[in-house]
Amino acid sequence: MTNGVRTVGPIDTSLLLRGYVSGRIPADCQVGQPGWKQWRLIGNTREVRALELSSQVTAEAGRFAADSARSFALQSALPESFFSSAKTVSDLGLLALHLAVKQTGANVALLHRRREPFVGLVSCTAHGDVAHEQLGQVLLHRDPAVLAAERGDVMISDRHSSEAARSTTRRLSESPLAGVAMVPFRSGSRLLGMIELGKYRHRFRSTDAHLLSELSDATTARLSSLAAS
Repeated sequence: MTNGVRTVGPIDTSLLLRGYVSGRIPADCQVGQPGWKQWRLIGNTREVRALELSSQVTAEAGRFAADSARSFALQSALPESFFSSAKTVSDLGLLALHLAVKQTGANVALLHRRREPFVGLVSCTAHGDVAHEQLGQVLLHRDPAVLAAERGDVMISDRHSSEAARSTTRRLSESPLAGVAMVPFRSGSRLLGMIELGKYRHRFRSTDAHLLSELSDATTARLSSLAAS
């Protein structure tokens, strides 16, 4: 990384993202990596673009979901058309995050996405008062919630009921949570991301479990469509 005067590195991707989000790394800094022919502005990197896309896509998702949320709760399945506007995994994750929060009433949430080369899921978007330090963190392969997501499990529980629930709780909030949930999104057997959700006063309901299972199925179907196109 360089500011035009000094050059430092190598820098871990998660550290770079945390520095950018916190403002410690200015937007006019440039970064490079082996194989690149020239320096790039940090804002033009794939990882930073994914973070900045959240405000744009979330606004669009919010307008759509606000009109549709009540009807979704009354249907037996999520309409596939809800995710038809998602052209990338990033778009899909943000739409799914917004819908999950809107429908379940979650107070806090984190979206984690697979990054290449795959070193783990990276926390890229937050909802609620999740500490900004979480953004850019890399989740370990052996993290219990990641292992559950790898199996394709949708988790809904109180904060102490399992190792996966405790792991999710630690990431989401320093304050006590009444309930936590996790929903993975996958392409075939490949885990591409997961959403973790938390509530302060109430546990997640059985209807939330049904919705999040449908959400996982719908994202998987859309990812299959994107892979085939």
